[in-house]
Amino acid sequence: MTEARDLQILTDPIGVYTCTGCGVKLDFAGRSAFSTVRCPSCRMEIQVPARMGGFVLVELLGAGGMGSAFRARDEALNRDVAIKIMHKRFGDDPKFVETFRREAQTAAKLNHPNVVQIYTFGDFKGQPFIVMELVTGGSLDRLVAAGEPLDQTMVMRIGMEIAAALQSGYQLQLVHGDIKPENILLDEKGAGKLVDFGIAQLAGAGGDSKEVWGTPYYVAPEKVRRQRTDCRADIYSLGGTIFYALAGNPPFDGSDATAVVKARFLNPAPPLREVRPDIDPEIEAIVARMLQVEPAMRYPTYESLLGDMRRFLEHAGPAALSTKKVMLMRKSGATGPFPPTVTTAPVGTPKTTSVSTVAPPRSSGNKLIIKKGGVSPSFGGSSATAIAHAPTGSHAAVTAPVKTGVPVSVVVLLMVLAVLLMGGVGAGIWYMARHGSGEKVAPVTNPNAAAQAAQASAVRQINDCLLQAQSAASNLLSG
Repeated sequence: MTEARDLQILTDPIGVYTCTGCGVKLDFAGRSAFSTVRCPSCRMEIQVPARMGGFVLVELLGAGGMGSAFRARDEALNRDVAIKIMHKRFGDDPKFVETFRREAQTAAKLNHPNVVQIYTFGDFKGQPFIVMELVTGGSLDRLVAAGEPLDQTMVMRIGMEIAAALQSGYQLQLVHGDIKPENILLDEKGAGKLVDFGIAQLAGAGGDSKEVWGTPYYVAPEKVRRQRTDCRADIYSLGGTIFYALAGNPPFDGSDATAVVKARFLNPAPPLREVRPDIDPEIEAIVARMLQVEPAMRYPTYESLLGDMRRFLEHAGPAALSTKKVMLMRKSGATGPFPPTVTTAPVGTPKTTSVSTVAPPRSSGNKLIIKKGGVSPSFGGSSATAIAHAPTGSHAAVTAPVKTGVPVSVVVLLMVLAVLLMGGVGAGIWYMARHGSGEKVAPVTNPNAAAQAAQASAVRQINDCLLQAQSAASNLLSG
């Protein structure tokens, strides 16, 4: 038996393993599990795998206070999965094991596209584990750490997806308890997926009941006060996560975890525009409400939060990454640009939700919107109709276009009737001129004279009809 001491995970060793790069058989006997080696054939770096029952743990994805997550191979079903293995100290607590089993069963009932699906759970050498869907697009935390300015629309779209996932869980009386950038994964299409649903909050079940579990940067104030929590605690943590994704740093900071937690009680979260001047005022208002210290001042339900998010996304347009530098204000007050980025395709497509009415952007003054091709000024939403905005500090006047004129179909109908009328009159005159009215007419000296006279008469009548049609159309237009 091999013990990965740093991870506090018990596993069984694997002697021979096939290199995924070149297919060469590698002998890992005597090597520590999850240490890094280089294939002598293709020179690719490989983590030494380990076995856990019917699963081969291929790669360490991350480690935290409750346990470690691995990319694994399910040998029975021949598929890649993610496995989260809890520390053995939790497995030694029968109360935790029972609670873990119950919460895992409840979380497995969730069938939402933005929730990482739970496949099964079990126990290995006294370590509870849970087998989940493998999401390969990385985490929101890593996306922010890459140093690129994240598009506001993309962040709000991911935020809306996670809020919808939380709403789905809350309908089953599930509160996540630890919303943070690391727990928001992205699939290959850029869609957000929430992990650890119903599991993150179980840490307190294995220790002192007075412990407060949660990430200091994002934990809700009522959890710190050990008050009763509901969906508004997760809304607060999601607001802090969105703030971090847009600003590049969390809303509160400090020298240690205690200072970070206390900071939210000393002052409200700083306005997003102080750290990102180009922020859309509508986004700033949404995040500020999510980060209210008192739960009663936040969004009362997920429905109300999702309503504001959808209204913003309805007029925001597609998400894209900027090709120019964006200046962000750091905590110290200094400014620092993100490095230039390469133009890329939009990460995912915002979900569109049909609503009865779409309110215009609640903005005053000019703003900047990051979009593909660079930073450009904007004076409102992306409407097909031009809307005039008054300068900052004055009341903006919006004038609806006045419909004038007559529908084109009416004018066309009048012209068609005029042509038919002219044609009928001309044909009648021609017939009378050629055949007469049935009475005998004395022959004329010039045989062309009668035809010329009939033609002149027809032209006069046609001109009269045209004048009447033009007059009728003019009267309709003026009316």
